[in-house]
Order: sequence, then structure tokens, then C-alpha cells
Amino acid sequence: AFLLHNLADTPSGAALETLESLISIQDLLRAERLAQHALDGSLFHAPLAKAITKPQCPALLVGGVSGLLHSDGRLLDAELLKLLSGYLSAVTSVPGDQTEFLTGLLRASRDLAWREPALVTAVDTLLAHWSDDEFIARIPHLRMAFAELTPRETDQVATVVAGLHQGAVLGALHRADVSEAEMIAASRLNAAVRRALLDDGLSAWTSA
Repeated sequence: AFLLHNLADTPSGAALETLESLISIQDLLRAERLAQHALDGSLFHAPLAKAITKPQCPALLVGGVSGLLHSDGRLLDAELLKLLSGYLSAVTSVPGDQTEFLTGLLRASRDLAWREPALVTAVDTLLAHWSDDEFIARIPHLRMAFAELTPRETDQVATVVAGLHQGAVLGALHRADVSEAEMIAASRLNAAVRRALLDDGLSAWTSA
């Protein structure tokens, strides 16, 4: 509890390991509450609430702590979504930085991915504003944010996404015959062809 007051100074490289420890403590506190034991949860939650207000706190840790506080009813929906929107819309040249908050958030409270439509909407908006090059550079990091989801949970998220687009047919979402590397290579080729057409004044060809 004493060390939690220095949580915001955690190095970025140790953020995930630290978050896993915080999740374990949160689980312990919940078990103790069910058993009606007398551990003082405020010694845990108060430093967490302060840490997410510090600018030096790693984004992944801010996201994870926000998820822990939200799941315990200590962070309102509006406050959580404001933080998420701020991190996703932040301008950064480092791939992954925009999605670190989301990665931490879903690690701590992954049910938000399908239970909170506003979260999916925020991610959908982020994708819509990425250029082809940004998409290629950042999509592996965004994918990692959802890597912990089970197939059933992934299907629940897909249902929410389809609802955002009026139930549009999304096509084959999984192709066992195409590797991740091939998909990224195809995306790069597609972006290069699109740029070439635009440079040659053939922009009309890029709209189906």
C-alpha cells in the first residue's frame, strides 16, 4: 500500500507486470469482501485514483487502473470514456501509443469490449481516421488489445461492431489460408496502388 503512492513513476517497460499485480490485489480484496474480512480497500483504491491523474503514468497502466476503478464503481462511465477518447485521439508518431490505454483497460476489464458500445464506437472512429500507412503500422498493436478475448467474447464484440454499421455483412473475418504477414503485405500493396492511382489522376478508380 505504501509503494502504491509511487505507482505513476512506473517505467513503461514494467507497466504490464505492475498491472497484473494490481489485478491480483483487486481479486484478493473482492474475495475478502465476500468473506467479510476487514482489509481496508481504501488503502488500495485511493492511490490508484491519484495515479491516473499524473501525466508521467504510462498509458497502459492508466488504462488498466481505470478499468479496475470502473469495475469497482469508483470511476463513472463518462469519466472512463473521456479518458479513452483522449488517449485514442492523441497525436503520436509511435505505433502502439494510441492503443496502450485500451490494452490496459481490456486487460483489467475485458467485458467492456462488448458491454460498453461507446468503447467500440470510439475504436471504430479511431480506425476511420487512420490513413492506409497508419493502419498498417498500428493495427498489430490494436489487435493485441483484444488478444485476451475468447472466441465467444470476440463474437460478442463483432455483434456490437455490426450494429454500428447497420448490420452490414462483414464478409469472411477469418481466413486460415492467409497468414498475418501476407495480410499486412497485401495491405501495403493496396496502399501503394491507391497512392499511384491518385498520383496519376485516377482517383475515381479507387471508389467502388
